[in-house]
Amino acid sequence: QTCALPISANLRKTQLKQFFEYARTIMSMRNIPFPISMTEKFHRSKRAIYEFMAEFLNNASTDYQEGKNIYEKCRSIITDLELNKDFSSDTEIFEEICRYSGNIRTFYHDCICVAAYSAYFAQYLGWTAEKREAIAIAGLLHNIGLSQVSTVIGDKPFADLSPDEFNEYKMYPERSVNLVKRKKVPISQDISDGIWQHRENIRGTGFPKAVQGKDFSEFGKLLSFAYRFHEMTALRDGVQAYSPQAAIEDFRDKALSGEGEHDLLIATNIFKKLKAAA
Repeated sequence: QTCALPISANLRKTQLKQFFEYARTIMSMRNIPFPISMTEKFHRSKRAIYEFMAEFLNNASTDYQEGKNIYEKCRSIITDLELNKDFSSDTEIFEEICRYSGNIRTFYHDCICVAAYSAYFAQYLGWTAEKREAIAIAGLLHNIGLSQVSTVIGDKPFADLSPDEFNEYKMYPERSVNLVKRKKVPISQDISDGIWQHRENIRGTGFPKAVQGKDFSEFGKLLSFAYRFHEMTALRDGVQAYSPQAAIEDFRDKALSGEGEHDLLIATNIFKKLKAAA
């Protein structure tokens, strides 16, 4: 069985090779094409994310080739996890979304899940393969600025942050963009907009710049939607607060009432797709 949930804590690193070989054997016996389990893909992607994160945390000067290498690592993760696959039906996309929901909140899972949801929602909205890959890259890079936020602040619940601490936290999206540019990663303006606007909302109460109206980009709106969806469907204290259907329905209802923080067209169109697919 393929599964996007993390590997069990009872599985030792020394056992991974045997575990992956076993998974491939079972999948081959079931005539599953490209028999690589999602667990193995997640493990491989996790290693790749840690590798390019180490490059971001290295203050050494970077040339354009190194920046290009980081970009290509992002693309290889997207390809490996098939985030840019053209699915034949809305139901298949919904099944992929369900694979990622119910994950724990970690730096790594946030990268992967936001990238996946962005790509899948973009396909629901009819985006081209090129744009879907671009917004998935934005999802992979959206939170690297958290590396510059003190661990004291990062470990606190929002309600316990002082005004000064919250102001520092709110700068992480912009810091993410600055880190990417400092490492000379060749991202487009769309990707840049998506990264620094993923905590914004249409009410103008988000951060870091409280954008609204025409200043809120297409990529920013969808990445913000995907980020909040991940927050709502991830595990919190071992419990999933919202199912994927319930989260999207909540977005749609609030958007229709005028109280939502997300774009009405995005919320209603994705709701229709999920309702038909579920």
